[in-house]
Amino acid sequence: KDKPIVSFELDNIEFVNVRDRIYFAIEFIKTNRKLKKYYWVDTPIDNMYDADDMIKAIISHPLINSVRLENCFGANVNGYDILRSLLASNKRFLTIDLIQSNNIRTMGGTEIPDYLASNPPLENLTLTNNHLNDDDMTLIAHGLKRNTTLQALHIGGNDITDIGSNVLLAAVFDSKSLNSVSDSNHSCAIEGIDLGNIPHNYSNCNRETRGRKIKHLLSSRNRDGVNVYHLNLEFKEDSLKLVPHVLMAIYCNSRWYGDRNPNYVHPLSIMYEILRSWKMPT
Repeated sequence: KDKPIVSFELDNIEFVNVRDRIYFAIEFIKTNRKLKKYYWVDTPIDNMYDADDMIKAIISHPLINSVRLENCFGANVNGYDILRSLLASNKRFLTIDLIQSNNIRTMGGTEIPDYLASNPPLENLTLTNNHLNDDDMTLIAHGLKRNTTLQALHIGGNDITDIGSNVLLAAVFDSKSLNSVSDSNHSCAIEGIDLGNIPHNYSNCNRETRGRKIKHLLSSRNRDGVNVYHLNLEFKEDSLKLVPHVLMAIYCNSRWYGDRNPNYVHPLSIMYEILRSWKMPT
């Protein structure tokens, strides 16, 4: 028996009748019930009618969980409406890629952050080279704070300034306090913009990533000798109870830094600072 087709890609395909390529794609989706990955690349779709028909076929398919639509939507196709249809379908997508000039402008819409905040199964979201802006990043950052499943967000090539980068940085590494670091997103790697020299998120390693971030913050404070000041400020009368937990966190996460890292601070330096200066009961 023939092996079922699980992945399908149309890349820069031309038909004499433009509508025929949509018919071909839809029929292929309908007749291949084991299909899981669908890629439509550099093949123009010039109107919303064709785009809607193809998206409906994808959504109605029982197994497709990865969709890539790259550089395909013309000026008459609203890429954001297409994305909203995918997100609102309640289909359990693992990957959604709308890449390269797909006319995605949210105009203040919140479907992307709302979807992320619902913690869906989606693992990879790629929206590179569209028209997302700083306001979109602020909303997406809020969604990421409530998301533990997304492993990669690719957003390079959009209209994002340092303002948008900083709000995303705060979503994955909020350095105001140890609690805010702990409450940050530790699962999603943000690709395409520079978030500076912070411990990066890695999929399926949330606990380790959280620990590296805490060690990073303690190391940064150690250089200024202000760890105990911040810990007393953050935890007040309960700060003493945290001594063994903080020391354990320093020890357990010391292996994530090496001497070749320019920001490396030896764990003994942090431990000495804390044990020397933390207020003790009299």
